[in-house]
Amino acid sequence: NCDLYKNNFRESSILDVGCGDANNFLLYDQLGFKRMCGVEITKEICDLNKNRLKRLGIEAEFKVGTNDHIPYEEAFNYLISWNACYYMGGGRDNYFKFEEYMLEFHDKLKENGIFVFSVPAADHRIFRDSIQIDNKYVIIQNDPLEIRKGIVFRRFRDQSDIKDSLSEWFRDVHIGEVNDNYFGTLGHWYIGYAYKK
Repeated sequence: NCDLYKNNFRESSILDVGCGDANNFLLYDQLGFKRMCGVEITKEICDLNKNRLKRLGIEAEFKVGTNDHIPYEEAFNYLISWNACYYMGGGRDNYFKFEEYMLEFHDKLKENGIFVFSVPAADHRIFRDSIQIDNKYVIIQNDPLEIRKGIVFRRFRDQSDIKDSLSEWFRDVHIGEVNDNYFGTLGHWYIGYAYKK
């Protein structure tokens, strides 16, 4: 029932915000995206991604930026935030920025553009022992990777909380769920897409 997969990507552009090691770009290339761009927090990551993809024969552009400062003037058909839009940072100035992120994402999408996202569910292992700031934000305390302790995350209570949080900027929010057990390490995510209002 996901109409996202019925789209023709051949003449489309895609922006992956918080693209990590750019593994998703292999899929974007296979889908035939005409223009592929990514945003990451350091030049080193951007350069590594560009060089790695170039060796694979994939042309993509990467720029240094953040969720609230995307360094592209153009608008895209698709904006992906896969496990990234809920990172608020570690300093007090960064705590309550989710709405700013959504405004920035909205501004970087073309008319009827599609926002694709994933966020951890409230019972995901990353939230174990976290310190609650308010009903939306928590400080991570128990990180299996030991790199996110002290970072503020936007935590969503459930699917309706996600829909409400996106409703000012996006319409027709579709949400699925992934519940995994990696040999005793539990993970629970919501995945979804929505259309720009």
